[in-house]
Amino acid sequence: ESLKRWKSIAIFFDGVFYEGGGYVSKGFSIIDEYTLYKESGELIIRFNESYVKQLNETKFYKLIDFEQYKILQKSSSARLYELLVKTFKERNEWAINLQSFAEKMTFEKRKGAQNYYSSDILRYLKPAIDEINKKTDLSFDFYFNKENSACVFKKINTQKSIKPATKTQITTKPKDASLAKQIETCMKQFNAISFDKQKAILNDIKTQPLFKFLPNDETRIFTYMMNRNKKSIESE
Repeated sequence: ESLKRWKSIAIFFDGVFYEGGGYVSKGFSIIDEYTLYKESGELIIRFNESYVKQLNETKFYKLIDFEQYKILQKSSSARLYELLVKTFKERNEWAINLQSFAEKMTFEKRKGAQNYYSSDILRYLKPAIDEINKKTDLSFDFYFNKENSACVFKKINTQKSIKPATKTQITTKPKDASLAKQIETCMKQFNAISFDKQKAILNDIKTQPLFKFLPNDETRIFTYMMNRNKKSIESE
C-alpha cells in the first residue's frame, strides 16, 4: 500500500522553476515505476529522470521541503508555501499587488467580475497563512496595504519545533513480510561492515537528492543497494 501511495504522488509547481528565459511551470512524479517480486521480496524502484535532472542541473532551483509540503491540507496553503519558499530564498520581505498575487494563487474571480475583490482574497488567505505558520518551519507576518492594494509578506527568522507528523502520514512499515525480512537482512550486512565503509555509503546517499523523500535510513540504504544492481556492500 505504501508503494502505491508513493507511485500516485505528483507535485506541481507554477512559476517556481527558473530556466534561463524565465519562470516555467513544472509537474512531475517522484517514482516512475516500481517492481516488487513477492516471492523473493526484491524491490526495484525507478525514480523520475526529469526530476533527477532538474535537481542536479538547474542553478535556480529551491528544493521544496516535501515533508512539510505534504502536511499542508489546503490547496491554497500548498500554493502559498511554494511561492514563499521561492521568494524568501533571496529576500525576507515580499510586496505584491493584490491582483497579481491572486493570479499567482490561481484564485477564482466572482462571477462576471473583471478583477478580484480584496475581501475575497483576504478571506481565502487567512486559513493558508495560519496553517503554514502552524505546521511548517516557515514563519512570516502578513498585512494588506489598502492604500496601494499590496499584499506584504515578511519572513520571521525563528526556530520552530515541528512534530514529524508527515512521516507517519505518508509512510508505513512494509507490510509484505518477505520485503521486511529483506530490509532487515540488508541492515544486518550493513552494520557488519567497517565504519569507514558505512560512512562512505551514507555520504553517497546524501548526494542523491531523491533519497531525502524516503522515510528513514533503513529504506534509503536498502533502496540504494537495490539501485546499484545488488552489488555487495563489501565492494562499496
